[in-house]
Amino acid sequence: MKVVAYCGLDWARAMRSAIGGVPVTCPPLRSGGDWLGSEWLSTFLRLATLCDVLVLNLHGYAGQANYYGQRDRAVGPTALTPQDVLEHDWSKVTVFCEVCYSAAGGQASNEIPQAFYNRGARAVIGSTTTAYGRVRPTPPIPGFDGEADRLLQFFLARLRRKEPPDVALRKAKRWLRLWSWPLDADDRATLESFEIIKKLGVKDAEEH
Repeated sequence: MKVVAYCGLDWARAMRSAIGGVPVTCPPLRSGGDWLGSEWLSTFLRLATLCDVLVLNLHGYAGQANYYGQRDRAVGPTALTPQDVLEHDWSKVTVFCEVCYSAAGGQASNEIPQAFYNRGARAVIGSTTTAYGRVRPTPPIPGFDGEADRLLQFFLARLRRKEPPDVALRKAKRWLRLWSWPLDADDRATLESFEIIKKLGVKDAEEH
């Protein structure tokens, strides 16, 4: 199973631990410390359409359509827009959005998830509120970013067993609950907030 990730630069180490591979970051950094221009994004997304799972670990805000990167705790630049997504074919790709408010609903917050669906995505998972787990590390893995990354790891493990995304997410939550027991507030919030985002039909889209 091929997994690629796109995350804020500050979260690159944690994301590498979560997926077992090197993520693409925003802002992007290549060998030697040179910053890449914006033209690289379309190339990355085109390659990402060939994977089985795309993980997004970016900033999102209620009532805003775009997602953002982070460097040295400063938010920005713009990492992804709905138009970026619509320019590519996401057939059979499962998208895991470790992005705050990515499943919050409302026209603006829903634009990127629906753009993935409109271009054929198999499923889009997101958080209805803050994507918990970016502050308190989850031992015993150094650099691991907390509850949301742990949920992602369990989710990927279930997908590798050929389970459909809804079943994989349900079982991943079960494993997170067992792993984290006794649960703290962040554990409970992660379990409650991550869900499969509903694909809007024509009627739903018109109502929004």
